[in-house]
Amino acid sequence: MRPILPMFLGLCAVAAATSISMANENTQIREGSFHLELPGSWSGAHDARSGTWQYRASKSDEAVTVSLSDRAGVPAVAKVRADFDSYIEARRKTETERGLTLTQTKIETYPNSIVGTHFGADPSAKHRTFTVVIANTEVTGTFFYEAAGMTSSEFEARAIEVLGKVGLVGSK
Repeated sequence: MRPILPMFLGLCAVAAATSISMANENTQIREGSFHLELPGSWSGAHDARSGTWQYRASKSDEAVTVSLSDRAGVPAVAKVRADFDSYIEARRKTETERGLTLTQTKIETYPNSIVGTHFGADPSAKHRTFTVVIANTEVTGTFFYEAAGMTSSEFEARAIEVLGKVGLVGSK
């Protein structure tokens, strides 16, 4: 498995604008609290019913779902870590209940954020997932990538490409 750390070096504060555009054949998504650069052509928007942002690749069976949880006030870093641990535990439980077998969560700590990543798979359905959870004193964001029909090594390479350029407000 490739190291995950390089993909998060692009964490940065994002502007409070909302847009989807194409740049260098990639889809640029800029929301008030996060941004993504997805490889190729993707479409989607905020889903008010679920409170998530959902995007689908135009030429493949791939999807990205983003969910955010704002924080009231500015908690201490220790509180962020405790909340992060609880959030990861709940996220893993949800994915396991969906029938996925998960890898161990890899956790990286940065000066202004905590990042957790894990892969999931349902081999019988050829369905694979990659989850990135980023927590800081302003917000916790989950970036969930899923695809079908790829081998494990193909999916791992594609997951790093798809979620390799994410940013969350408050993370630098």
